[in-house]
Amino acid sequence: MRTTTLSRGMLLAFSLPAIMQGFTHTAAGQLLSGVYAKFLGLPLGALGTAVLACKIFDAVTDPLIGVISDAHKRRGGSRKSWVVAGSLLAAFALWFLLRPPEGVGIAYFTVWYLLVYLGWTVAEIPYRAWSVEITQDYQDRTRVAVWLFVTALVGAIVVFVVPILGPVIGFAESQEVTPVTLSVLALITAVATPVLCLVAIRRVPEGTAATETHDEAPAQLLHSVVGNRPLLWLTGLFLMYSFASGMMQGVLFLYVDVYLGLSKHLAVVLLITGPMAVLATPIWGWLCGRYEKHRAWAFAATGQAIAVALMGLVTPGESALGLVIALTLLNFFFGAAAGVAMPALLGDVVDYGSLQFRRECAGTYYAFYTLMQKSISGAGIAAGMFLIARFGFDATSAAQTPNAVAGIKLAYAYVPAALVLLTAPALLRFPIDRKRHAQIVSALRTRRASVAPATVAA
Repeated sequence: MRTTTLSRGMLLAFSLPAIMQGFTHTAAGQLLSGVYAKFLGLPLGALGTAVLACKIFDAVTDPLIGVISDAHKRRGGSRKSWVVAGSLLAAFALWFLLRPPEGVGIAYFTVWYLLVYLGWTVAEIPYRAWSVEITQDYQDRTRVAVWLFVTALVGAIVVFVVPILGPVIGFAESQEVTPVTLSVLALITAVATPVLCLVAIRRVPEGTAATETHDEAPAQLLHSVVGNRPLLWLTGLFLMYSFASGMMQGVLFLYVDVYLGLSKHLAVVLLITGPMAVLATPIWGWLCGRYEKHRAWAFAATGQAIAVALMGLVTPGESALGLVIALTLLNFFFGAAAGVAMPALLGDVVDYGSLQFRRECAGTYYAFYTLMQKSISGAGIAAGMFLIARFGFDATSAAQTPNAVAGIKLAYAYVPAALVLLTAPALLRFPIDRKRHAQIVSALRTRRASVAPATVAA
């Protein structure tokens, strides 16, 4: 019988910060731009430019934080301090971003969004590196990924519980997502973030990192990235997937609320469909273990692409609500595979990098993951807004021109579906499978025990 050092209690404690990561990313990624456009009158093009500027900033800070946090870890420092500092910075900036004053302009949005992204970077790159260091087991890596993904989904679902509770508690007259909704989300973020981080850092050990220490020459760092074929492979396919996800997220509010006219049902739709991703996660965790991670994800990507493409056939009317719920359920079911497989596959790539380049690579490699998850996804958000603005979509109008309708369907359905579908064949050719990973881990253990050089081709 297989043994594990990761109890459910430890996994739960470790994954608590992911709740707020899912909560804040959903609030900012799926609601923020739409609310600023619809209720505060900020132009879609200006919002897209602001988001793109934040992504460029993020592209610089992500690898920088990865390198610095790795160096800090090698010198005996803790990943935990980074997680706490970054989480608190993001919560502080979100307090202002989610509570905009009257007459707010694009500069206000941009400055606070930049600080939110900086906080996310400082927290999430070391956090993901920490997740690799608490276990080197192939299947335990999948367990960690499942817990992180599920807890992040729980946080995302809570976002859509808030507007539903508005009329019940009395802070809103309807279930529509409004600036008042954002203010409540800001309060939850400010209270929950420090509490959940504290539990994680007190309950979970540091984990085991590479024992070797090297000079941080830029050439060595660059070689550990560009010389890692599995990393480049994974980076390329997830770039497409993350961009597609971001494009959908960026216009979701406008597609469902404004185009389909389901403003009073948006929160209910996402509350009904969101649990599907939670329920599907252990299924994909099992499938990743049974059929290998890259193959399970390839199958899921194909199914998700079909579901997303069908979204483009939905039109305003009596049937819109039911179709949106059904297709979103399918989208979330298949999409859950990426949240399980991607972090686990990257953990295997970290092991390969540690073996090949004899250096601690977790922070550096997870910087690329976080860059894709936030920055490339954010670039997708910006691209979606640019696209619908180019086609003349008006966030303040209930009626749209044929060109505007074509633009919103391209941004929400057809372009994302094509990009997701392209990832499937690339996944099937991913070079590290279960057998190859076992060889890598065995070689790492041998080298750490005997301090002898070892390499495994990938």
